[in-house]
Amino acid sequence: MQEKIGFNWQSKYSGSCGQYSLQHSLLLLGIPITQKDAHKATKVHPIIAAIKGTDENKLKKGIYHYNCHPIVFTTMNKIKFREKLDNLLMKGIPAIVSFNEDEHWAVVCGKKSQNIYFVIDSNDYDLITSYHWSDLVDYIDNDTYYLIGVKPNNENYLKHSLVRNFSKAEKVLNRGDELYAWWGYYLEDLNYIFDCPASGNNIISAKEFFKNWGEKIFNSTKYFYVNFD
Repeated sequence: MQEKIGFNWQSKYSGSCGQYSLQHSLLLLGIPITQKDAHKATKVHPIIAAIKGTDENKLKKGIYHYNCHPIVFTTMNKIKFREKLDNLLMKGIPAIVSFNEDEHWAVVCGKKSQNIYFVIDSNDYDLITSYHWSDLVDYIDNDTYYLIGVKPNNENYLKHSLVRNFSKAEKVLNRGDELYAWWGYYLEDLNYIFDCPASGNNIISAKEFFKNWGEKIFNSTKYFYVNFD
């Protein structure tokens, strides 16, 4: 059975919030990885994660492994923390944030409005939740605020980051748990279909491709699959 590549919950005693946060951050950037990949990249065995968790240095190691750069920021000033967080989100960069007195990791993945933030928390029953800034501060529950921004070295990934448009993405993801859980496989398919060398000629964007050929693809598929919607 294939391991799910998507936005998913950690098991009750797994202690793998760091690996899930890494996986979720990369998925937001269009880089699909499994939990097994995340444990390998951070060099933390699942049993060790369950006992000790994953510290910031292991997380940074995992970020580097996937050709990304960790942007580390720490402060005791919540206003400065918010300014940094907003700056990263505006650029399409997800932020892995320390929660619950540095005992937990989760991802701040976008904004719904000026004061409403989205969080992907693998230990939360709702998985993806929105918080008013004041509620987010209470939820973080730290005296010192700490985050690691996950910035891809290839900035082309930021053009397709879900972070700046997470409000739209959340509506799509909310269509069902299976879409959450298998999101990465859809990404892999799209990467395979639309991957092309930088030096290639006559390249068009996926948007232009579907504008020109989307209806024909849909009608052709519908012809062969009667129940296709």
